[in-house]
Amino acid sequence: MKRLLIMLAGTVSLLLGVAFWLTDSEPSVAMTAEPAPLQHLLERHTPTFLPAEGVYEIEATEADLKQLFVTLVQKYPQWHVKGIDIELMEQKALIRSSVQVGPRYLNVTSLVGIRGNKPELLEVQLADQVLPEWLVNLAIENTLQIARLEPVWQMYQSIERVRIAPQRAVLAYHWSERMVSALNKQGKDFLFSPADQQRITMYLVAAHKYAEQSKVKREPLPKLFQQLFQLAQQRTQTGESAVDENRALLTALALYHSNLDLSDYKVPKALLKQRKRFYLNKRKDLARHFVLSAAMSLYMGDRLTDSVGLLKELDDSRNGSGFSFYDLAADRAGIRFARQATKSETLAKQLQAMLAVSVDEAMLVPAFKKLPEGMSTKQFEAEFKDTQSAGFKQLLQSIDSQIEASPLYRKPNVIAE
Repeated sequence: MKRLLIMLAGTVSLLLGVAFWLTDSEPSVAMTAEPAPLQHLLERHTPTFLPAEGVYEIEATEADLKQLFVTLVQKYPQWHVKGIDIELMEQKALIRSSVQVGPRYLNVTSLVGIRGNKPELLEVQLADQVLPEWLVNLAIENTLQIARLEPVWQMYQSIERVRIAPQRAVLAYHWSERMVSALNKQGKDFLFSPADQQRITMYLVAAHKYAEQSKVKREPLPKLFQQLFQLAQQRTQTGESAVDENRALLTALALYHSNLDLSDYKVPKALLKQRKRFYLNKRKDLARHFVLSAAMSLYMGDRLTDSVGLLKELDDSRNGSGFSFYDLAADRAGIRFARQATKSETLAKQLQAMLAVSVDEAMLVPAFKKLPEGMSTKQFEAEFKDTQSAGFKQLLQSIDSQIEASPLYRKPNVIAE
């Protein structure tokens, strides 16, 4: 073992020495795009939250990929990547990057091709030196282990096929519970800053503690809302951003009502057992639709989240419990709530002030009367034809009008920011 450790240490020292010898005084490439919020990239592509297991495709332009790469490396400043660019060619992609090593720069050129329908690293060049294939494979394997990027490998395994052409690439992937788990583990660091993660964990713990103390079998969601928004208001009054607090609160509520493993969020194991479901208008499905759509809209945008909710209901009309306008109304109410909660500091504080005092179910989701639900595809088409029909749009407009009538969305009083 001692001999092996000495050999490994010697190899690492040699590689570092060679790498430093190949460094340059200037980076060979700069950041070729502006970073973009993840939701901005997702809004133009296939939804991440898909209704059923299966194979889906996502198409990206060269500009999209440049934005994604820049966003990724800026999320991980410890990588010291100072410049990155990507060029798409016929069945190949050329990735150039500059990594700062002390006062100098390691300029790396990577060639990605297609082998067996999957992307594969064909060649890596440091300065003008091509690295041997065995060394590249060793570096990839160790990077996945040391950087704790095992979920990235799991997501790679979900790829079915890739097509690369000049200016665009199409990736087909298999959506499954395994991939959801991988995204949950890796996505936490990609979506949320360390400060955001601390906030989310705090609200998750608060939600679990409230569930633990509750003696009511069917606990109304507004009671939990009041508790959490009291906490959000207290933190805002100490100087924290009201928008940041509300965003973390809604994210925590969605995680709480999801089926995801929350162990990575440092919630005590004893509390994780207290994952009681909450109710809206005596229905736990409405509470779940409300909080999940509210959080999804924060990261995917209103329009895409609304589309996902609609796709889910259409899928239910074919294979599940049937198309439900109650579920769709809860989705739209959640989206409207999230917009109000995070649009500005003034509106965020206004919402906190109202909900910290009292929360009524009708403030969140109106008590809709006689909305169609449990509709099969045949029944839906007989009643509405499709989602572009006048009857369907008229019913949605009626739902939105009732949501908008909530006192939460009336013209707010002026609150100093």
